Amino acid sequence: MQDVKYCFSDDTLPDGYAVKKGDMVNYQPYQMGRMKFLWGVDAEEFRPERWLDDGGVFVPESPFKFTAFQVGCDIRSPCHLQCISPNAGSSM
Repeated sequence: MQDVKYCFSDDTLPDGYAVKKGDMVNYQPYQMGRMKFLWGVDAEEFRPERWLDDGGVFVPESPFKFTAFQVGCDIRSPCHLQCISPNAGSSM
């Protein structure tokens, strides 16, 4: 799966790469959701506890890490808890 975006004005991506008006930016959210340097060596494993600190308290992440959600959360996903409140998922 690919997701294509078009630049409506000159801009700079978070990593510092410059894009110009009219440029096409293409990325693969499926692969990005499995990047070990972002999610750890167990990136392909379902581990909901990865969102909890050592005390079991939910630790929210930047929504920009969730490219599959287009920097927003789907209320049908456990990810949405971090969009509601920093401690909303602490009982998970």
